[in-house]
Amino acid sequence: MDKLNEEVPATLVEVLQVPDVGSKKAALLWRNAGITTLTELESAARAGSLRDLPGMGIKSETKIISGIEALARRTDRIPLGTAWPFAQELLGFLDSIESVQSVEVGGSLRRMKATVGDLDLLAAADDSSPVMDAFVGHPDVIDVISRGDTKSSVEFVNNIRAQLWVHP
Repeated sequence: MDKLNEEVPATLVEVLQVPDVGSKKAALLWRNAGITTLTELESAARAGSLRDLPGMGIKSETKIISGIEALARRTDRIPLGTAWPFAQELLGFLDSIESVQSVEVGGSLRRMKATVGDLDLLAAADDSSPVMDAFVGHPDVIDVISRGDTKSSVEFVNNIRAQLWVHP
């Protein structure tokens, strides 16, 4: 573990907090641009210097800036009494989509923790595209943080963030 701490900056973990920045992208940012903190990432994205990195572009910079802004808006934790009813609404919404076979909550909400950071939703569907389209197009979504084939993240008008994973 000590060797890992010497090789990888501990502050890189905060970069991983940004939606749409996974371990591969964080490693790219660190190795190719020396970015190890959220402040460095935001400065580089706003300066337009990330688009020169392999696999990055203007769209990636925009998503990173949006993700950092979403982190800043986010309240730390959501009480279970607020998160659970809202998650149940979302489960009903997702379950009404024809291609969805089942949908469940995950993460700290599934474990019934007193507070949750965001809502983790899991859906089984043969075709994820209509499910993701409906999720990011939900009428209460104010920000689509990321949209992918199997995972999307959004923020709702009530400032609750939710992530949806869809797999067959």
